Amino acid sequence: DYYSKDGQYLGNDGIDDDKAYVADGKNDDGTFKNATELSVPHSVLLKFASAIHNESSGKLFESFSIASAFNNFVNVKNVKDVTLTTLVSQANSYSFGVSSEHFEEFMSAYNDGGGDSKCGISAAINTLTGGQDYSNGATLWDGGDLLHKSFQGGSKRSWGLGVYEVHGQGMNDFYQKKWG
Repeated sequence: DYYSKDGQYLGNDGIDDDKAYVADGKNDDGTFKNATELSVPHSVLLKFASAIHNESSGKLFESFSIASAFNNFVNVKNVKDVTLTTLVSQANSYSFGVSSEHFEEFMSAYNDGGGDSKCGISAAINTLTGGQDYSNGATLWDGGDLLHKSFQGGSKRSWGLGVYEVHGQGMNDFYQKKWG
């Protein structure tokens, strides 16, 4: 399956091989311009995009930052058996957005051409192709769900290199002001 860098689905080559590519467009003969195979299978690309989609508010910068944080976490933690594939393929304490229920919601939006789903795919492609790190090296992020789970002595922050922040203030501060 082929995508543009902005997350637009371009089509497939008719081969059911679970491969994903990024391309500059489609040629008149049905082939794809400047296609490059991504480092993960198509199924993992969709799960990664789903996790991004479900962890963000759907805003482009936030989605790209969260995608970068996922990648940074995998690369910095260097924990045995922690890969992007395992991180987005099973429920875990790192990401709320990887449950099968959230994946089904994402796929429904994706199949309906939902704009937010394209944003998740675009953010995933940026990260998988070595694009800009929009998180400035962060390995995790704060979100409204952490208010419900709590920080309990800061333990949620202690294992990360940085915390993604919105509008110059910590997300926790933002949500505390909004709902606190």
